Amino acid sequence: MSVFLDYLEEAYDNVTELTKVEFAQYVRPIVAYLIVDCDRAEEDILLHNVPTKVNDYFATEFERCPVCNEWQRKSEMVQSRFDYLVDVCEGCRENGN
Repeated sequence: MSVFLDYLEEAYDNVTELTKVEFAQYVRPIVAYLIVDCDRAEEDILLHNVPTKVNDYFATEFERCPVCNEWQRKSEMVQSRFDYLVDVCEGCRENGN
């Protein structure tokens, strides 16, 4: 979850007027509450609880690795060893995927 929140902070920082302090005080606790206490999926939060511009930025910059299901920067994803049409994170590629 912390990687997701860090990436979400980057998205807010790049497309909104919120400062990092405002994000830390207002947005981060609410999103963490929704994930932990309300059992909301991160994708659901992106679609329903953040501004469209933040969601759009997040979608262009980050994605889940299809193997480990962790959020990664799209620019850091590498081609899978066994399926050239699938990009995976470097860790999964080193582990043979």
